[in-house]
Parts: sequence; structure tokens; C-alpha cells
Amino acid sequence: MRNMILDKDIKNFCRELDVGFQVEFIKEYEKIGDSKLYGGKHCGSDAENEGSEFIAEKLKEIGLSNIQMLPCKTARYQFNSAEISVADEEKIIYPYGYVSPGTATEGLTAELMDLGKATKAECSALDLNGKIGLFAAMGTLEGASLSGQMEEAIRHGAAALVIYAAEDILNDETIRVQPPNIISDIPIVGICHRDAELLRNKVSAGNCVVTLKVDADFDPYGGTTYNVVGEIPGEISDERIVYTAHLDHYFRCLQDNMSTCSTLLGIAKAIIDSGYKPNRMITFAFHGSHETGGMDTRYPYIYGSYELTHESRKDWTGKTVANINFEYTALKMKKLQATAYIGVNRIPISYYTYSPELVGGGFEEKEQYAPQTEYYMLSWSDSISYHTAGIPTLCNDPISEQYYEGTGPYVGRDHSNFDNWDIFDTKILEDIGRFYGGMGLYIDSMPYLQLDYTEQAARIKNEVDIDLLNTLGITHEEYFNAVERLNMAAIQLNKTTESHNRDYIKALSSGLTHAEKKAFFDAAHEQNQYTLKAYKAVADGLDKINSCDFLCLATVKYMQNTELLMAAKEALVKGDAKAAFELLVQLDLAAASYYFDEEVAEHMRKQICDPEFVDRRTWAAGRELNVFTYYELMQSFAAESETGDGFEKTLALADKAIETEAGFIPQAMDDEKACIEKVTELIRKALDE
Repeated sequence: MRNMILDKDIKNFCRELDVGFQVEFIKEYEKIGDSKLYGGKHCGSDAENEGSEFIAEKLKEIGLSNIQMLPCKTARYQFNSAEISVADEEKIIYPYGYVSPGTATEGLTAELMDLGKATKAECSALDLNGKIGLFAAMGTLEGASLSGQMEEAIRHGAAALVIYAAEDILNDETIRVQPPNIISDIPIVGICHRDAELLRNKVSAGNCVVTLKVDADFDPYGGTTYNVVGEIPGEISDERIVYTAHLDHYFRCLQDNMSTCSTLLGIAKAIIDSGYKPNRMITFAFHGSHETGGMDTRYPYIYGSYELTHESRKDWTGKTVANINFEYTALKMKKLQATAYIGVNRIPISYYTYSPELVGGGFEEKEQYAPQTEYYMLSWSDSISYHTAGIPTLCNDPISEQYYEGTGPYVGRDHSNFDNWDIFDTKILEDIGRFYGGMGLYIDSMPYLQLDYTEQAARIKNEVDIDLLNTLGITHEEYFNAVERLNMAAIQLNKTTESHNRDYIKALSSGLTHAEKKAFFDAAHEQNQYTLKAYKAVADGLDKINSCDFLCLATVKYMQNTELLMAAKEALVKGDAKAAFELLVQLDLAAASYYFDEEVAEHMRKQICDPEFVDRRTWAAGRELNVFTYYELMQSFAAESETGDGFEKTLALADKAIETEAGFIPQAMDDEKACIEKVTELIRKALDE
């Protein structure tokens, strides 16, 4: 049965959505920046704080209630300017800063050394002490290798570092930076590939002396960031829906993340202007210190939203039925689709028939189903803070076309000086606002929370390889019996939820008093409490974190490592070193062990899973799995590859590693089985309500 009142509410909302207001906000917000040349609003900087105040004022103008700027401690990094001048040259290069100290006013004058990719071998071959190191960042978006490169160069005495991206860039004028996972006591800056080639040519021609000047303020622990929150009160229930985006950014970053701040403001304004009266509280949260904020950790990012959900607003857990998070909301894409954490996909599916038609000229189509493959990568989004707090989460999907097809307009622009107006699309901005604004009204209009735990059961069945378990001699019958019991309970919950919401819509069409509506929502709240507890149990018990910072099942992580090792061993027996290498570097920190010193790799390992660093892991804390550097294995492989006399030692180490990885699987399965049984019991309690 269709909710005709909802149809009308969404139509009124779409009519009031003011894209012009959103664009004007961006133009004003863009003027606030740390650097006059490049912009930027970094963790704890003056510009980030000013941006927070500006957003709070906009929320006040729109008419939201209970507007707050909630402070939390963070690193402070304010990058004002930088320049590199070469002795006897007129050209001046203007870098962008990494989170690191500045120089003295007169700058640092020293010989520039070309470090290649700053591996252990390359740094060891040079006298780097007191010199400035130049190197190319490793890999797609640099990943975690970047901090290894920094550490390696610093260990060899570099007085400053100049980094350039040579892969995944838009053009040779692209400057791209990422958050370092270390606390640096030397200046670090980024330049474009074109300028790097100029400097490399100077180095290769002979002694190259440069002067680096960096005007920056860096305090690893002395900053304050703000999470800006405003509300539209609910009239029926004390549950809430939270829209979110991060307010900080590198460079001017029109997509990442100014456009999304405008989307939140646009949705809030349209809800108020349309006269819609929410049943639940609708909250708008703008997070600081998303790009970086933590120090000496594998997880320096997603800082402000974590502090909000796990500290200052812990009370949101258990009362928030949905978080809708945004990134890149004015980016031209073919398909409009949501990305949902597993179990939340039922919301966009059910909402689809109510969703507004596309305005035309933006997206080519809209998709009913949320792709599940992206779920595991959502640790790059503020949504991870809400998910780990037990709050069901959806995001717009700006990454599928970029990541899998590599054809989108954002390719090569990530965290760079080319995240600009060239790729800004107002039709996309409008469609995103209409679609997700309508989705919020839809969620608000359904008393019973629609979470589908059959998706969790399917996830486990699809990912846990029974054939490998049989090969390893690991019993699994009770494990999969528990999964099937979860599936059956989840099917019944879906039916019950659908029936209750259908009854509500039927009663609504006949007319309900305020008290009668409240009775429906109160009854739903009792069931929703257990549904949300089940969601939190899944987030805590099943969603672990692998060495790529992606969500995973513990059982699957250990199984994948076991399979990689078995395949690498087979390649080594055949003498295929190239194939073996491509397999081995996918293991945990094996690539770091191959390229960097053991201390560097060990520092990375400690950041991921050692108790010493647990307080710095924010959203990843409690999700750690055993991660290894495989240093001895990789060094043995490198040495035996060089001699060409076979891989006897490496094979023995691989056998030992297979035994270790496979040995973790039974306990992981036991832990997951206990979680599955807990979730099943909570679902049954929800059904009793």
C-alpha cells in the first residue's frame, strides 16, 4: 500500500530545494582557507575553525534548533605557504604542505638528493644526513607505503622531504598529498611531477642546492576541532536521523568536501521551507578533522566524527535509526546509487518507488540496489564512525565508477589542486539533494526500522570457503548451522517489519490523531531497540579490520592469507619468482618488509594491532586482527631471488606462515559463531516485541 502523504511531502521538499543557495554557500566557504594560494582547512587550523563558525551561522539563518559547535582535541596543522628555490635559478616552486613542521623564516638551505622511491636500498646508498630528500610516492593514492617512505628517509638523516605523485595523477601539474601516519619533526612538502622532473634533472647534472621555506604551524596534540550540529525537532518520537559530511579539506577541494557541506545545508533548508514536520529528530552534523587529526597511528583520519559518535554524542547510539553520509555530491557520474552497510540495503530498495525522478542532464539513471562490494571500503568515509557506534549507515556512492571503471572525472584529482570547478555539476548536486533528502523523509515516515539480516547470512555463506576449510581439516557444520538460524530469524523479522509498516500506512490513509501516530511509533521503538542492538552486535563482532584498513570477516582474512601463501609456495616450487612476489606482497605488511627496514615495518605493525597503540586507533579499536610483517620471509625471498639457487629457506618460512595463518581460523569461526548467535537472539527479542 502506498503512502500518499509521503509522496506529497517529497514533492514539496523537492520544490523547495534551492541549488542556487548551495552554490553561493560554496563560493563563500571557498574563500576561507589556510593558504592564500591553495586554500585548505586543516585539523585545528584557524581556517577550519572559521569554517565551523561559518557553517553554524548558516544553520542559524536556515532556522535549525539547538545549534552547537562541539569541540574536541586534535592535532593542529596550519599550512600558510611554502617555496623551493634552486641556487642560481630564477624559478620558484610553490609546494603544498603535509602535516609537519615549518622551517625557520630564512628557510633551510641544503643539498637535494633524489631518493627514487625512498626504499631502504635507495636511502642506504646515499649520504642523506642533513640533506633534503626528493622521492616519488608509491602506489595507488600512495596507501600506507607513503609513511614507510617518510620513515625510511628520516631514519637516514633527511633534514626535509619533498614528495611528488607519479601515478594516478590528472596531469604533470597535479600536486597531491595524503595524511602521514607518523609524527614528523622535519618539514615535508608535496610538489607536482613537472617540478619534480626539473629538480631531478638538476640533481643528476651535479650538486643541487635548494632553499626550502615552509610557513606552517604544527602541534601534534595542541589543536581543537569542532563538530557543528543542528537539529530539526521531531514531533512524535525521540529517535533520530543524522545527515553528515566533513567540513575540512585539502586545497580548495570543491568535491572533497565543500559540495557535501552545501548538500547538508540544502536538505536542511528545503525540509524547513517545505513545512515538513518530522516524526523523528532530523540532525545535521558537520565533522572537523576528517582528513587528519590523529597522530602516530595507522588511522589519523576520520577523527572528528569518531569523537562525536563515541564521546560527545554517545547517547545517539540506540536512538538513531539511520545515518546518511555524503562525499563528492557535485561530481558527474552515470548512475545515482547508494552505498549501504550490509543489512541496510533494504532501505534504498524500499524507498526507490518514492524517490524523485532525475532532473535531467546530470545522472543518466538511478539504481534501486546498493552495491555490497563497496561496503568493505567505507572506512574512508565518516560513516565508519556511525557504523562502529551501532548506527545504520548509508552513503552516496561516488567511488564505484572511479574505482572499478577508472573513467570518472575525479580520477587523478584526489586530495589535489585539481579538485576544482572544472568537475562541478549543479544537476548532480540537485539530484543528490532530491534523492537523499527524499530518503530521509521516507525513513522518517516508517515507524519500524527496515534492516535485513539475511544479508549478513548471505555475506558469510558467500565469503567463507568451505572447500578450503575441508582442505585444512577445519570443521564447520555448527558454524553454518548458526548462520542458517540467523537467516531464518531474519526472514521472519523482514516479514513482521513489512507487515507493521503496511498497517501504519493503511491507518494513516484513514486519518490518525497525533496520539494514534505516537502509539504506532512507540510500539515500533520497542522493536527498533532490539534491531539496533543487533546492528551494533554485528558491527562489534563481525566487522574486523584488515591490513588495508578495510572491513572484513576475521575468518575470511586468515583464509585469504592462507590461500595467498599456498599459491605463493606453489609458484616458488615452480621457480616462478615474479608470480610468487605478486602474491606475497598482498600479505599484511609483506610489501613494507620487502622495501623498508625492519623497524619501519614493525612500527606499521604496532600501529595496526599492538596494544601499545590501541588508544590511537579510534574507529578501528576492538576490530584488530593479527597482522604480520613477514620480514624474515620477504628478506629470504629477496636474497634467494638474487642468488638463483632455489627457494629452500623461503619455502620453509612459507610453510610456517601457512600453519600460523590457518591456526587462527578455528578461533575466528568460534568468535563469529558466538556473535551470530547473539544477533539471532536479539532478532528473536525484536519479534517478541
